[in-house]
Amino acid sequence: MAKKEKIKNKPNLFQHPQVMKEWAMEVSESCGSLITGQQPNVSKLQALIDKFIKDYNVNLMAVEMQQKDGKPTQEELEEMFKGLPEEEVERLKGLMKNEEEE
Repeated sequence: MAKKEKIKNKPNLFQHPQVMKEWAMEVSESCGSLITGQQPNVSKLQALIDKFIKDYNVNLMAVEMQQKDGKPTQEELEEMFKGLPEEEVERLKGLMKNEEEE
């Protein structure tokens, strides 16, 4: 049996519509069901909501940095990358580098 990936280690929800759709399906399942009598999984639901908030804030900071047409300060980068999985940090750094080259 394959080990499930932790919610916080999954890709940024705003990376691709499919990622957001998978997250939304997990939210729906975590809410339980009146038809089947499945109880809500409150702890998983909280983790999914926390993931959304974190990913939204990362995206918001990235948009703000783009709008100010300047290179982010080291402090802004550290705040943006704090607590993110290394894979996500590298992806975001790659996106930022590509934008600088354009």
